[in-house]
This record gives sequence, C-alpha cells and structure tokens, in this order.
Amino acid sequence: MSVPLHQILALVGRLDDAPGEDTPRERFRRFLRENVQTVGVARDYLEECLRESGEQYSRALQDLANRLGHFLGFEVTFGRYQGTQGAIGFDGLWSSPRNFHIVVEVKTTEVYPIKAATLVNYIDELISEKRIPNWEHALGLYVIGRPQEGIYGFGERTPGRKHIKPGDWICFYATGKGVIAHARVSSLPEKMRHPKIRHPDKYNWIVQVRDAHLYLDRPVVIDAALRSQLEAFEGRDPNTSSWAWFVQATRRISRHDYYKLTCQEL
Repeated sequence: MSVPLHQILALVGRLDDAPGEDTPRERFRRFLRENVQTVGVARDYLEECLRESGEQYSRALQDLANRLGHFLGFEVTFGRYQGTQGAIGFDGLWSSPRNFHIVVEVKTTEVYPIKAATLVNYIDELISEKRIPNWEHALGLYVIGRPQEGIYGFGERTPGRKHIKPGDWICFYATGKGVIAHARVSSLPEKMRHPKIRHPDKYNWIVQVRDAHLYLDRPVVIDAALRSQLEAFEGRDPNTSSWAWFVQATRRISRHDYYKLTCQEL
C-alpha cells in the first residue's frame, strides 16, 4: 500500500529550490524515482495534489508530472519551482534517446493565462546554451491539472467561507431575478488575486467549480409560494416582504432547499 502524499510531504519538509543533495526537494524527487514505479501510483498522487491546495501541493504536482516523462522513456531534468534571474525557468526538460526535447510547464489550473511565448523563450534560451540543438528537435508542452474549470470569488468576511469544501454544491442568486445558476465546488478556498475576478482585492478567496449550469432565461423566482416550501422559512411567514436575510450573504441551506431552489429532484 502506498503512503499518502500528505504524509510524504510532511516527512520530506517544505519543497523549495535550496541547493544540496539532502534538501526536501531532492528527498522528494528521490522518493518518486524509487517508489513511484507505475502509472497507477502516480495517478493517485496526482489526484491528491489536485484535491488539495497550497504551494506544497503545486510543487509536488510539478515533480509528479515530470515523473510521467520517465514512464514515456525520456531522460528528465527537473526544473526550478520558482523563477530566478540568471536561470532558465522551465518546469521540466524531457530528452529522448534520439535527441528530441520537450520543454514542460506545469499548471494546477488555468487561473492565470497560458502564454505560449513563455515556452518559446525557454526553448530559445536552451538552444542558445546548446542544451537543445535547434527548433526541429524541440517541443513546448503545457500540463494542466484542472483544465477549463470555473471559479468563484469570496470576500475575507464571507460567512461560511471556512466551511466550504470540495464536493459541496452552490447556487447563485441575482437580485430581482432569482436563482440563475448552480455548480459543484471542486477545491478548497485559496487566497489569491485572480485576474478574471472583478475587484480581485476585495474578492480574494477563490474556489474552483465544475458541473456549472446557467439559466438566466428561466431563473427560479423565490416568491411566497416557493418560500413556503423551504425548510429555511420554517416558523416564518413566507408572505412577508422582509426576507432579504435569506439572499444577502452566503448561507448554508439544507439539501432539500438546494434542490427546490435549483428545480432538481431529490
């Protein structure tokens, strides 16, 4: 039975670019070479990286992606975790026995734009250093852990933010219209300044979402009839005009209410 990745990372220590033969980085990469011998084991560790969040898992994902290069028959040169002046910033360099080279960039998600120019520059620099003979023997490859997922941003004081976890379902209310969308949360909230979020400094806690459904043309109106069916309104008058408390902030609701608000069957 393989050891869970979080235990391995706790044992090796914080992954960084510190030089040396017995650094956390080298201990982790040595573990991968000696213990990750099948695609199945690599897949399990990769999936754990994608379920969790944080720098440690992002860097482990980079090394695991490079481990896949070994399975494909390449000699792999691991890159740096973080770019620095005077060093080529590729995440991995895979070299085949026939002198063909793949320059790899690893991204957990598509949070930040994928720029082909980044890989082009890396390959040009490697050609200049004669580590790659020419462009006919080179290819750039982006490896994306969670492609094409949606995102949603929360504020620092959003109620319930700390309780949000992968697998939760979330629905979205538009003022004056009703519930217009729902989706499934696929990551823990992560603090970052996302370029696609309006007011990114204000809404700087990001979750990934998937299985999103949008129905702007047929919103679920939260009228008195619907309110009378919701468990959240038990003991309250559904006909009152004072029900803004229900939609003014992020609120945990029952499974029953979620399905009512998104017109799904239990």
